[in-house]
Amino acid sequence: MYRLLIIFFVLCAPIFLKAQQTPLLSHYFENLNLINPSTVGFNDGYAVKFNGRQQWANFSENPIRNSSLSLTKGFGVNGIGFTVITDNSGNLQNSGFSLKYSYKTLLTTKSQLFFGLSGGYFNRSIQNVSQYDYPYLIENKNWIPNASFGMSYKRDEFIFGASIDGLLESDFGFTSANNIYARHVFSFMKYEFKASDRINIYPSFLYKIPVGGHSQYELNVNFEYQNAITFGIGYKGGMIQEYNFGPSVTLGFNIGKISSLYSQDIVLNDVSSYSSGTSEISLIYEFSKEPTSNNNVVVNEKKEEPIADRDGDSVPDNIDDCPDVFGSVEAKGCPDIDRDGVTDSEDLCPNTLGEILNGGCPILSKKDSAIINQAIQNLEFDVDSEVIKSSSFSALTDIAKLMLGNRNMVLIISGHTDSDASNDYNVRLSALRAKSVKDFFQQRGIQKHRLVMDFYGETKPLLPNDSEFNKSKNRRVEFNITFM
Repeated sequence: MYRLLIIFFVLCAPIFLKAQQTPLLSHYFENLNLINPSTVGFNDGYAVKFNGRQQWANFSENPIRNSSLSLTKGFGVNGIGFTVITDNSGNLQNSGFSLKYSYKTLLTTKSQLFFGLSGGYFNRSIQNVSQYDYPYLIENKNWIPNASFGMSYKRDEFIFGASIDGLLESDFGFTSANNIYARHVFSFMKYEFKASDRINIYPSFLYKIPVGGHSQYELNVNFEYQNAITFGIGYKGGMIQEYNFGPSVTLGFNIGKISSLYSQDIVLNDVSSYSSGTSEISLIYEFSKEPTSNNNVVVNEKKEEPIADRDGDSVPDNIDDCPDVFGSVEAKGCPDIDRDGVTDSEDLCPNTLGEILNGGCPILSKKDSAIINQAIQNLEFDVDSEVIKSSSFSALTDIAKLMLGNRNMVLIISGHTDSDASNDYNVRLSALRAKSVKDFFQQRGIQKHRLVMDFYGETKPLLPNDSEFNKSKNRRVEFNITFM
């Protein structure tokens, strides 16, 4: 069972009075680290990615332009990145840089969870300040720190993630009022679907909501032909009429390590009559990517022989430790009912998902171990009696609750005594005390087959029976946990 415990987050941009919204990038799916630092570790090796965008061309003498250049590298479970951006929104000029780090943890053999952090500095200034605005400015150029956090889930070709930028909510200090670099929350989803041997389909979705602003979204579907030519369509919109920007079209190419995309927005809102729309271009170079060939001429093609798999468990016979018995991939082709990577013949807990280093059994958490130890320390009996003292009931009840919440858990109850009296008497007394504890758990709903009783009399003392204190330590009942 796979669970997507994924989160949502941000990029932010403040402006003179209230925070200005950061633009929706048409090519976000090609450079996800611009909105989520956890994605810098998706692919091994170096990659350089450039993105340039001109929004609402001919809208004014100072068009909205922004660009970015990113360098990323994934290695093992780690990923690092560096990004430089410029963003000119009319009279507002913004530039800066950020460093990014991501860490990957494996959930299963096919799925991973990525965590990412980003930190950097941004400089924002106002150009062409009028004589009316000038008196209100305190300082027109400020460097401020910024930080972001992101998480992503990846399983095969499916990716889902979210990030939040502007964590520090820094103040640009333009005026005496707060000019905050406000938080934005981004979430995205991307999937690769192989429609045929020649056509791949890439649907993607981006959702953004700034703190105190209106949410926006972008939906794209790209079609790639023979890993060489890309055509796509998209739509940008929002929850209010003013943010329904309209559709877009995308064209691109891929020649091995180099790929590029160009998109053009078709503006349908109020600015369409005096704006030629929005265009965007991206260029990517991946150092470790193998060049693709589109030559249809095949010379001396040799068909690969199918790899034998006699038991049909998807583990080829040449690496299958049990080639004639159906097994699991996790246990290298051998039977493994709980799929924890330990074969059933060696699994001490074959029906319970456990740890390889613990013989296939689960490792108790610190909290559960503390419950067991607390019960051992507080378990007391009347002298020369198998009757449990009432002061021990609370600690034993905690063990009962633990077992009721873990149906595969088995409790081993071991009774011990000191050396007083005869050996036969002590064996009988240790058995009666172990049985009293077993009866206690059965009365609280624990099934009989989950309670194993052992008794040793005086044969396994903790301390020498040479003092009353040591003897009190030897009169005990111990608990051990195993799993079915």
